[in-house]
Amino acid sequence: MYNLKYTVPFMDIDGNNYTIQILEEGGSGSPVELTGGNPSFTVDVNDEDFLYTPTRFSGATLKVVGSDYLQTLFSTDYQKFKVNLIKGSTII
Repeated sequence: MYNLKYTVPFMDIDGNNYTIQILEEGGSGSPVELTGGNPSFTVDVNDEDFLYTPTRFSGATLKVVGSDYLQTLFSTDYQKFKVNLIKGSTII
């Protein structure tokens, strides 16, 4: 079961509030709120020839500031962590 490890609240350029949730498989303890960088969250969409390809690839970058290196987020298990983007109470 995934448990909430970190949250990163931020606001987009239109003034909408969002929260990034980082969940850990088998994790425990209280979640820690991190401070987002500038920009806090960006999504890159590879839309080259989008109309002609059956798949659309994207990636996301999350920037945080602080003194902790967050070394616990590094893992060789690709499914150890899960990231949710929340707007209001809805996962987007």
